[in-house]
Amino acid sequence: MPGRPLRGFTVVELMACLAVAAILLKTAVPALLDQVARARLQGALNELSIDLHYARSQAVRERRPVTLSTDAGGTGYTLRNASATLKTVVLPVGVTLTPNLNVAFDALRGMADAATLEGSSSATAASLRVTVNTLGRVQLCSPSGSFVGYPEC
Repeated sequence: MPGRPLRGFTVVELMACLAVAAILLKTAVPALLDQVARARLQGALNELSIDLHYARSQAVRERRPVTLSTDAGGTGYTLRNASATLKTVVLPVGVTLTPNLNVAFDALRGMADAATLEGSSSATAASLRVTVNTLGRVQLCSPSGSFVGYPEC
């Protein structure tokens, strides 16, 4: 019908939109994947820190030593007392800890073997560290200062 305007997009306009979308995705996806990997690492190390506090309190409460042990591959850890396994944790895919490390809390005052557990992810360069001093205090810090909100260590 004459006089009626045509509606829609031309092929050139659609190709230009697709090109812009591809450029945006190419820059946004790697940053998003890095953030996801950092969030997994942060969540795993926060849980580890909480579990170390729990191990210390259980040692004092039950009046028996409690040990946190990382596995040989660094892909998980276990909390045990003298008679039972209290908790077993498998870390998210790509997140690893210092392998074959034991942190033992004594039953009298909750004191511990001083230890440093390094957490890293295969999908990001950032890392976090959990330290336990001889008094049983647990601290979470960022070795490279790459995590906002954690002190640099």
